[in-house]
Formats: sequence, structure tokens, C-alpha cells
Amino acid sequence: MNSKKRRIQSATLSSISQWLLLLAAGALVVLGLRFLPRYIHFASDWEVYFQPITLGWLKDSLALYTDTQWGWGFWNPPWLLWPLIPLALWPTWLGWGLLVVGTLLLMAWLTQGFRRRWLVFSSPLIIDLVLDGPVEIVPMLGIALGWLGRDRPLLLGIALVLMASKPQACFLVAFWLLVHHRHRLRALVVPAVVLATSLVVHGWDWPLRWASGPSVLSLISSEHNVSPWRSVGWWMVPVALVLGIWVIRLPLRRRNLGAVVAANVLVTPFLGSYSLVHTLTFSLLPLGPTWALLGWVASFTPILRPFFGQEAVRVDFLVAAVLMAGYLLHAYRYSRPTPGQEVQL
Repeated sequence: MNSKKRRIQSATLSSISQWLLLLAAGALVVLGLRFLPRYIHFASDWEVYFQPITLGWLKDSLALYTDTQWGWGFWNPPWLLWPLIPLALWPTWLGWGLLVVGTLLLMAWLTQGFRRRWLVFSSPLIIDLVLDGPVEIVPMLGIALGWLGRDRPLLLGIALVLMASKPQACFLVAFWLLVHHRHRLRALVVPAVVLATSLVVHGWDWPLRWASGPSVLSLISSEHNVSPWRSVGWWMVPVALVLGIWVIRLPLRRRNLGAVVAANVLVTPFLGSYSLVHTLTFSLLPLGPTWALLGWVASFTPILRPFFGQEAVRVDFLVAAVLMAGYLLHAYRYSRPTPGQEVQL
């Protein structure tokens, strides 16, 4: 009995010490973002888009989706700005740093229990998160809450709102969770309330203004697009349809969540490289050590950018493609169930 108590105490202390180390590392990241721009000049999406757009909207000096000063740097649904308000009021480096640290802590929480989670945090794709993806914490939290709320319509409703803040990065996951939910109509109550509120706050015509933004063709051809659609073009349509239908039919299991997140990268026509941290967090580790290592190696494509410039971004989707191959292979191996047994990943 005493030895069991000691083991529990040891595990508790180990967990506490890990989180303290993470918090200390987070403090260093915030301080680093405070002083690094003095020596290396770079402009993050928080500095260029999200903070000034949030402040401009608060001061009523910016018309979302129509103000030519900002072009289309912001084309997310407007409710993404709501949780950013307190952070936008602080100095740029502080709001930016807290968002990045919050995202990293969320990733640490979501990968706890996996023995090789250092693979997630040692990928070069983390650099894209730090520089250009500080608001990825919102859709990632949506995916996490969606999984936790797979039997709770209210929680799933909140998750759908958060995932809708980055629809290109989460639409397949949101649809999968909603299709398999027993109370899907009740889960849509929260999104309906949020949408109605946004029409009051931002104007009834904001969806029309939003829809008048960049065309699908311009997004596909964007130099920032990491989706395979950029290279393959409309030939991706049948691949996306087959892959999308296959993953949507998968039952609600943790491993299948990783498959759906990886498939989302391949199915969506447009995606920024910073959104690949979703794949690292949810898809890399559930497959086991071999595929986790292969996916981790495939995530090193950003090291090609100093040699090939922005064209190298075209191959960043390989991390999702490699992991998707692992999920498909795993499904194939278990595709011959005994009579009455359900096929599962």
C-alpha cells in the first residue's frame, strides 16, 4: 500500500514538475518575443493583421472585409475577433507571446500520455506557429472540445463555433463530429446564436461582404497555400471526395480523430503552413512509433525554404500525406473482420 502511495506521489510530482518546466519555457518564449525583434526584423500575422484589425474594429474605424487598407489579411468569421480583444489591448509582443505560449501549452495538454510527444515540439513547423499562427489556439481548442463533447451537444456547439473561426482547417473534423452526434440539432443551437449575434454586431450583410473576397482559384494559387490542390489543381476533386467520404464514415474513436485531421489537410483547397500544427498535435502520435517518426521526418520540409524560397511551401503537406498513408495502411490490415465484427481503425 505504501509503495502504491509512493508511486502515485512520484507520478504527481513528475507531472507538476513537467508543467512548471513548460510554464518556465513559456515565460522565456514571451520574453524572447519581447526582445528578438530588436535584432531580427520580422512581421508576425498578429502584428500585421489580427491586432490592428481587432483594434480598428473596436474603434469603429475599420469595415471588416471591405477596408482596402487591410486587403484580405483577415477573412475569418468575425467572431474570431471577440476573444482577441483583451490581448489586442496589450503591447504587441505581450499579446502575441501569450497566444503562442497558450497554444504550446494546449498542445502539451493534448499530447500528454504519449511517450514520444517531443516529436511534436521538435518539428520546424512550430516556427510557423510562432511567427504566423498565434490564433491557431482557437480552432485547436475547438477540435479538443469537439472530441470531449461528442456526447454533449452544448460542448460540441461551442466547439463548432471555435472550429468555424478557421473553416479551411477544421471543416472536415466539424462535419465528422456533427454527423456522428446523437443530438446534432441541439448541437447547432450555439452556432445559430453566435451567428445571429454576429449579424447584429457586424451588420446583417457581413456574410455577403465576406463572400465577395478572394476567389477559390486565387486562394488555391496563393504562394502561402500548402494544400496539394496548389500543385495538382482540380484533379484533387475526386481524391478529396473519396478521402472525405471514407473518413466521414469512420466511427468516433481517438485514432480516427487523427485520421480526419490529417485528411482535412489534403481535402481543403487552401491552408496555411501554421495550421499543420493541428496534424502534429492530433495525428502524429496515435499511429505508433514508426509512423510517428516518419511523419516527424516529413515535417522537416520547412528547411527547404532558404534554398527554394516560397515555392518550397508546396511540399509542406507531406507530413499529412505520410500520416494519412499510415492510417490507410492500418485500415487495410484490419479490413477483413470476422462476421458481425465492425471494421475499425
